[in-house]
Formats: sequence, structure tokens, C-alpha cells
Amino acid sequence: MKINPPIRILMAKPGLDGHDRGIKVLAAAYRDAGMDVIYLGLRQTPESVVKIAIQEGVDVIALSILSGAHMTIFSRVMDLIKENDLNNILVTGGLGFIGSNFIEYLFKKKPKVKIVNIDKLSYASSNRINKKFQNLKNYTFLKCDIRSSKIQDIIKKYHIDLIINFAAESHVDNSIRDPKRFYENN
Repeated sequence: MKINPPIRILMAKPGLDGHDRGIKVLAAAYRDAGMDVIYLGLRQTPESVVKIAIQEGVDVIALSILSGAHMTIFSRVMDLIKENDLNNILVTGGLGFIGSNFIEYLFKKKPKVKIVNIDKLSYASSNRINKKFQNLKNYTFLKCDIRSSKIQDIIKKYHIDLIINFAAESHVDNSIRDPKRFYENN
């Protein structure tokens, strides 16, 4: 499917996180959906991500981190984004444990930020965060798989500046029972 003009998306793994399978799957899915993907790779600094995003004139920044340093790294990214007037955030896997806690933290730190939370509602999802924020005008929940072509419509409709990926299967035992499902979720 061709998007005219294509959405330009910069993707990176900030910090010391070396788990890149999920972001590579996303990069391939976004590319296959017709987006122009710039993948910076592992161990990027928040400053380099935002600087390159501005230099490249991308429509959206996508970050993925599973190292546990997400609060520190994303806080710095958010400060840089605020300095550069980027305010619309898409959180993937936002009903999981880490994603929902991140959304809560983000609203405490930046109450005016606009968050679109997508989750495919797997066994690891909890509706707690939706109940807490459902009445906020700057919070939207959408049931969606991150591999769906609907992502491009969501990015355009909500004027997304930043994608933060928490959509990952965290129960390693599932990789033994059903490796294909585990891979697709990471």
C-alpha cells in the first residue's frame, strides 16, 4: 500500500537496551505499510534521536526500550520534545504493566501531553489505565495490533509526533510453547 506522501518515521533504541527484535519487526511492518523508515539502531542518546528527527524532518519518532531505564530515558526525550514543540504521543502496549505505568508517570509529569494508547488486548493487558484516564480529553485508547495497516491512519489522524513501544511479550515461557506467537508479539 502506498501512502502519498509517505509518513517518515525515525526509529531507535535509546540507552543500553540491546533487545532489538521488536523494533525491527515494527520497522519492517511500517515499511511494508508504505512508510519511509529511518532506523538508527541500538544505543542511541535522547539528544541524538531528537536532533536527527528534526534534521530529517520526520513525521514521527518511534522508540522502543525494554531495559527498565524507560522512565529516565523517556523523561529526557520528553523534555527535548517539549523544547521542540512535539506533543502528541502514541504508546503501543499501553495496557501492559510497563506501558500503563509509563502513561501514569507521563500524565503526572506532563499533564497536557496528548496520549493515544493502542493495545491489542492480550492476556497481559489490564484495563486499569483506561478506567483512570477515560474522561480526559487528551487520552484516547484504541484496540489495535501494532502490525496493522491502521497504524498509518492513527498517526495521521492524531498528528502523532512520538511512538513509544511497550508492546512486547514478557513471559519467556511462552516462547517455548508457541515461538511464532511470541516472535510476532515482540
